[in-house]
Amino acid sequence: MDQVSDAVFWQKPSDFELAANDFYFSLMEASQYIDKNSDIAFGSGADDVSDGSYLAPVNSDDWDEPWKFIQSTSYLLKKAEESGLTDDEKAEAYFFRAYNYWKLVKFYGGVPKIEIPLNTSSEQLYTPRSSQQEIIDFIIDDLDKAIPLLPKQSQLTTEELGRTTQGAALALKARVSLYEGTWEKYHQGSNADMYIQSAIDAAQA
Repeated sequence: MDQVSDAVFWQKPSDFELAANDFYFSLMEASQYIDKNSDIAFGSGADDVSDGSYLAPVNSDDWDEPWKFIQSTSYLLKKAEESGLTDDEKAEAYFFRAYNYWKLVKFYGGVPKIEIPLNTSSEQLYTPRSSQQEIIDFIIDDLDKAIPLLPKQSQLTTEELGRTTQGAALALKARVSLYEGTWEKYHQGSNADMYIQSAIDAAQA
């Protein structure tokens, strides 16, 4: 009695906006780690540098947290499809699914590609790992779906400031494309120019 049931939620656009509010918690990254995502440094202090004895933990929020939000975004997309509402309600979900896959790619390269919400009996729990390029393409595809549906910064009301926009999605697309383009360039890939041009086009847009 103290919770909104799934059966009575997902009835109107404002329900989807409320559900999408949760996605913004995935943006909370520990800034002290940003410059230390490498194989030679770790820790949260200014002078923490690995002496070669550091071992990665068996479990990590860097893995768990993005998957939690990927599950949530996929569930919203499923409910939006079932409700018959317009694609406007899907835009933020596409953006944040792409963003959380991007967080995974930066740490792990290729990961399983999951496009539907899962439960404990889902066969997709055992989906094999995709290649890095497949996940990058999936991220770009989600961003391409989100970009035309998202508002421009200038279209936001005062109350809406801080919500994701076309500019945010284009900036993420530029970063993702540049990452893959330079990766391919220095790892004998064949599509470096395509991704670098995608980065240029997104940045200019």
